Amino acid sequence: MNADLERERKSATFDPEELSAVLYGGRERLQQKRHLVHLFQSDRTFDGPDARFLSRQEHVAESLRKQVYLIQKCQQLGLESMEEVSIVNNAVLDAGIGPLSLHYAAFVPPIRLMADEQQKQKWLGPAERCEIIGCYAQTELGHGSFVRGIETRADYDEKTKQFVLNTPTITATKWWVGSLGVVATHAILMAQLYTQGKPRGLHPFIVQIRSTDTHKPMPGVIVGDIGPKFGFATVDNGFLRLKDVRIPKDQMLTKAGQVLDDGTYVKPKSAKLVYGGMLGIRASLPRLAAHNIAKATVIAIRYSSVRRQSELKPG
Repeated sequence: MNADLERERKSATFDPEELSAVLYGGRERLQQKRHLVHLFQSDRTFDGPDARFLSRQEHVAESLRKQVYLIQKCQQLGLESMEEVSIVNNAVLDAGIGPLSLHYAAFVPPIRLMADEQQKQKWLGPAERCEIIGCYAQTELGHGSFVRGIETRADYDEKTKQFVLNTPTITATKWWVGSLGVVATHAILMAQLYTQGKPRGLHPFIVQIRSTDTHKPMPGVIVGDIGPKFGFATVDNGFLRLKDVRIPKDQMLTKAGQVLDDGTYVKPKSAKLVYGGMLGIRASLPRLAAHNIAKATVIAIRYSSVRRQSELKPG
């Protein structure tokens, strides 16, 4: 161990082990965390090339390889709790996140929250088994946090009992959507619903954007990756445009409102349900920020302990 770091630790006014136990909810949970971290970090399957020397495409592909194996290993070990999965994600993935993270954080939860039982039977199982990979397409190029200003439209066609989806302007382009750029086959699409010629507000729809056989975009779909960015480099944030894409009526998540066959609109019990899909992610951001700030603080303290400004001399 570095002599300067050892001296600093010995001069501490508290027991680091006790503090660690407090931070992680007790000694038992701390030992469990250490066990999981060791179990995954000692698995050589997670080894790979230095990400700093990879291209954008190679970096995403390598992260996807690791995350697929991580999911398989969690299933084999019976790790299911969010706490356990979060620990192993942070142990082996860049910044604890990868191309499939938004599938679990932003696609699966809204199905659980806003789908009826029939919709859950159709979509939830395949999503949980990663037979389909999803994203949450809300943010648009011209509309970020101003959700009511979203321009993407879903017009109900009474003759065919289908919704017709369009991004009518450039600013309606879905933008910055995690997992959309490369991996997603489906999206929960937030769009302005129109029935009987009347606007009914924002509603969520499940839309297939890529073939599950060829992974090519579906007819009427323009989709791609937005390219390199600062931070979360392994998440394939993407863009999406739609031109007269038709989906069955039962692909509107019904707990946020319903449309009858003749176009009659039935309001949900609470209009605020439509915003539920993003609440979980928003709530997780402070926890993620705290985790990253803690890492940065440790790095800064260690560096300030060992850095030397002038000529190094013994003693």
